[in-house]
Amino acid sequence: MGSSQSRLETTAEDLWVTETAKKGMYVMGTTLLAPFVVIACPIVGAYEYGTAVEDELLTGSYLVDGAIGFLLGVLVSPIAPFFVLWESTANLFGRPPLPFSPSGSDHYERASSHLGLDSQNFYNVAVAGCPGTGKSSLVNALLGYRDGQPRAAPVREAGMETPTITSIEPQGYQHPVLHTLMLWDLPGITFRGGKQYFEDHCLGAFDAILLVSGDRLMAADIKLARMALRYNIPIFFIRNKADAALKSKLRRISARTDSERWGRAVGELTEEIEKTMCRSMRRFGFSTESLYIVSAWTIQEFVISLIQRRMTRNLQLIHEKLLITNLLDAISDRRRKRSLMEL
Repeated sequence: MGSSQSRLETTAEDLWVTETAKKGMYVMGTTLLAPFVVIACPIVGAYEYGTAVEDELLTGSYLVDGAIGFLLGVLVSPIAPFFVLWESTANLFGRPPLPFSPSGSDHYERASSHLGLDSQNFYNVAVAGCPGTGKSSLVNALLGYRDGQPRAAPVREAGMETPTITSIEPQGYQHPVLHTLMLWDLPGITFRGGKQYFEDHCLGAFDAILLVSGDRLMAADIKLARMALRYNIPIFFIRNKADAALKSKLRRISARTDSERWGRAVGELTEEIEKTMCRSMRRFGFSTESLYIVSAWTIQEFVISLIQRRMTRNLQLIHEKLLITNLLDAISDRRRKRSLMEL
């Protein structure tokens, strides 16, 4: 059991060291430059990540009904322009996706028989990740359910999932407004690793995968993401629990205004993520534009606001709105392209 647990707890950094060492052994005696390039390349364009975060004003710029103002702090709800998009999205996801013929993989057949996954009438999104990263809370947040509601996914306390035993089977939840969207709450990735996990849960049959993590990527995350790319499944890296990470920073930071404190705290968090998760993603060839820094609780309030069509003051967003927009765009666009290819 000890060795199994250690395998699960292998981080992306550990995996990078191992794979780099193997590459180094392979090229040893040929050139001394190659191993250095492998390590140094991630430093090049280190602020490439900024292009993605600036689109959603990660540093906390004012958004007043969609207008960009002075930097630091989201003071007025930015969701007013999003109501229009939400209405059109609800119409799109109110009817079945464009038909396609699932072929080239047995994932669809196995997913249908083992999970009850319906790929013809629903868009299916898998929410996966290691135990304790907040997968179920994220599922509920995207559904607009508060934890504990009758239709909400059960949320397990920290420690209830172990590296060898997870407490749930895959369970799908139909969105209450986007009726053809199914969010699937998957068990935590076990010691068997990302590749086996991908096969066991038929992830090749899903329209997208939300890969949820805490403050660092694990080796199992990288292996699962590689499998997703192999099957051309859109993968979204989710750095969850941003609210917890910001809480301690906000207590420590002094500033003239609350908005400035928020902006500085988010800036510090961004720098930390740049040095950890972004670095790991670049090392393994993943674009940092697929990384979203979110709080499940903020997504929950945001989606509830959209469903109830009410404005929410002082809702501070990082990537929550961007995640929802890009996820819905990705899965609908993927289905459209697959359907057109069969015409």
